Amino acid sequence: TTDENARLVGRIIQEHGFKRVLLITSWYHQPRSYLLLRLALLGTGVNIRLQSTEDVPNHYWATPEFRLELVKLWGSLARWSKSVLRKNGLIPWENVLPVD
Repeated sequence: TTDENARLVGRIIQEHGFKRVLLITSWYHQPRSYLLLRLALLGTGVNIRLQSTEDVPNHYWATPEFRLELVKLWGSLARWSKSVLRKNGLIPWENVLPVD
């Protein structure tokens, strides 16, 4: 998933001490990819530059691709939050909830 990729790439960037990275993806995937990578690199001072693989269409907010990315963003943020809470031992009720 995009959020898993962001966490993995964030660790790699930090391990190698990179201070600047270039995120290349489609125009509609950029906001979610950027936000999740920014979260993974929070507090590191790493500069993320964006490059789209194609031009942004006029009225992009009305495209099905953009609307789907908005929905996917919420799923990514939910998984990210759960990961952070689990990592910090803040989900004591997790074992009583049904498995996804």
